[in-house]
Amino acid sequence: MQRNLTKMLNILLPSHCLLCERTIFVDQSDPQDHLCSQCRLALPLNVHACHHCALPLPPRSLDSSKSVHSTCGACITQPLADRTFAPLLHQGAGAYLLHRLKFNRGEAEGRTLVQIMLTQIRPQIAEARPDLLLPVPLNYWSLVRRVFNQSSLLAAAISKALRIPVADKLIARRRGPAQRTLSRVQRQQLVKHSFVWRGQPKQDLRNTYIAIVDDVLTTGATAQQIVRIVRQQGAGRVDVWCATRAEAVGG
Repeated sequence: MQRNLTKMLNILLPSHCLLCERTIFVDQSDPQDHLCSQCRLALPLNVHACHHCALPLPPRSLDSSKSVHSTCGACITQPLADRTFAPLLHQGAGAYLLHRLKFNRGEAEGRTLVQIMLTQIRPQIAEARPDLLLPVPLNYWSLVRRVFNQSSLLAAAISKALRIPVADKLIARRRGPAQRTLSRVQRQQLVKHSFVWRGQPKQDLRNTYIAIVDDVLTTGATAQQIVRIVRQQGAGRVDVWCATRAEAVGG
C-alpha cells in the first residue's frame, strides 16, 4: 500500500532538485530538503570553523589533543559570540540558495537552508535551548522595497521546528546603504550606529539565552553590534545562527 502511494505521488506530484533540476522521487529525499542525493553531498559545508565566529579554519589548526573547540586568532581575545553556527560556506551552491531566498523570495530554498541549519544546531542545543530568537532587522525602507526580511523567514521556520519564540521587535535598524556594496572597513563603520534598542528600557534579559538569526555572516560587523546591544541589556549566552559564512578575515 505504501509503495503504491509513493509511486502515485511520484507520477502526480514530481519534484525537482533546486540545484540541478533533476527529478526527485518521494522515497529518495527528505520532502523538506528539495535536493537530490548528489547535490546534497556536494554542498560546500563549513566543516572546520571557529567555535565563536564560524570562520573557516585551515586543517592544521584543528588539534583535538589541545582543545575541544577551535578558535580563530581574532576570537581568542575578542570572541564574536558564545557560539556561532553557519553550516555552509558562502560559495557555490550555498551562495546560490541564499541568493534565491534573499532576492527571489525562494521559499523552497529557505526551507532547504533551514533544514541544513537545524542539522548542525539541534545536536548542539540538546541540553540548553535559547529563550529567544532574534532575527537581524532590515531598515524600514529596505523592508518596504523587498516586502519581506529573509532573516525573519529563517527565524520563523526555526522557531516552528524548535518551539522557540521569536523576538523581532527588540532592535531596530536605521536607514543606510546596502552592505553588499561596501568594503569590510566601511561595513564596520556603518553598523556602529545602525542598530538601536527598541525594547522596554528596563526589560530584564538577565541570564537570557539569545540566538541572533541572520542569512549570511561576512565580516561579522552586524552580528558584533547586535551581540553588544543585547549584552548591554543583560543577556547571558548569545549565539549567532546563520545559513552561510563568507571567508572574510576577522570574523
